[in-house]
Amino acid sequence: MSHENKGVNEYITDALFDLLKVKELNKISILELIKKAGVCRSSFYRNYFYLEDVIRIYLDDVFERILSLTSINEIRNQIKSFFYELLQEREKLGILAKRNLLHLLDKPIYRFCVSQMTNFGAQANEYKSYLYAGSSTFLIRGWIRNDFKESPERLAEISSDTFRVYIP
Repeated sequence: MSHENKGVNEYITDALFDLLKVKELNKISILELIKKAGVCRSSFYRNYFYLEDVIRIYLDDVFERILSLTSINEIRNQIKSFFYELLQEREKLGILAKRNLLHLLDKPIYRFCVSQMTNFGAQANEYKSYLYAGSSTFLIRGWIRNDFKESPERLAEISSDTFRVYIP
């Protein structure tokens, strides 16, 4: 993605989340979004096909950023760092919860979990990956739906104790 596109994508992403504060995704038009973002229609279609793509790319970027920051070797500290980073996205994740769009977290969380299992030397077992990622997805969704009530430390404790079976 070019530097120019990165700026355009940020405008589009911010505008979409502003619109999601007041209306459902299926009630937002691309024309409305590009007007709010202050970009032209071609800028949207150069980067996206659908409005959901804006959210998917935003979430992919969040998880890529978290993955690049989580180089801590001790699992509990790494998981705590992960939850702290997610907490930085509290407002946007809360909007996704309000609009019943948390299902869009599934694929980025799965990719993140598989990557982490590999980094920690867990057995390459497809079903363990599914179980770990599925459990993580629902834990994260629940945390977001509960407005981030538990601390990242508490979630790291729960996660590392629970997932010790999957990650040595």
